[in-house]
Amino acid sequence: MRFELLGPLRVVAGDGSDVTPRGGQQRRALAALAAAAPQPVSVDALEELLWPDGAPSANALQALVSKLRKAIAPATVTGNGRGYSLDGEWSTDVQDFERLVAAGRHADAEALVRGRPLAELADDAYGAAESARLAARCRAVLAERLTAAVEGDGAAGAVAELESLVTAEPVDERWWGLLMLAYYRSAQQAEALRAYQRARAVLAAELGVEPGP
Repeated sequence: MRFELLGPLRVVAGDGSDVTPRGGQQRRALAALAAAAPQPVSVDALEELLWPDGAPSANALQALVSKLRKAIAPATVTGNGRGYSLDGEWSTDVQDFERLVAAGRHADAEALVRGRPLAELADDAYGAAESARLAARCRAVLAERLTAAVEGDGAAGAVAELESLVTAEPVDERWWGLLMLAYYRSAQQAEALRAYQRARAVLAAELGVEPGP
């Protein structure tokens, strides 16, 4: 069983079929368990995540876990009275992402990202930090790939992607710096200077600051 967390939760069986639970609470609970795995998630944390407006009815969490066990075999959920953890046969796309990065296959790793990581938990107090951490990690890998391209022989080819990034994230100086360097290394010095002036204008308008060194 494979749990995909780099976007909305998706559960993929061994034959490739999508077996993602339909119930919103099941998806949220499973996302939390898969993100923490193999470490457990406490009963209190799960109940607060699933029933933020008040305590659940008696045995509500146990009933939900029972449904999850049926939905995700051969993976399973084990409990010890204090919390629950993912067990059995399972993997995650986060593990695959890191293996690909370690092998230098950054573009293949980025292809696993389908949107906002841990989308079901991204706006919740429980999962927001982990969602943000995964998103930052994905962005760091993207920056590593683009830096290698710009500093190697792929500067010209990186310009279009970097232009898209400065449009999508205009106050992130990392993308502006790489865009300037990409133009410079592809013999477009005038465009590099214009990119600097654009960055300066955006940072002044949005943040009231000058570009960093």
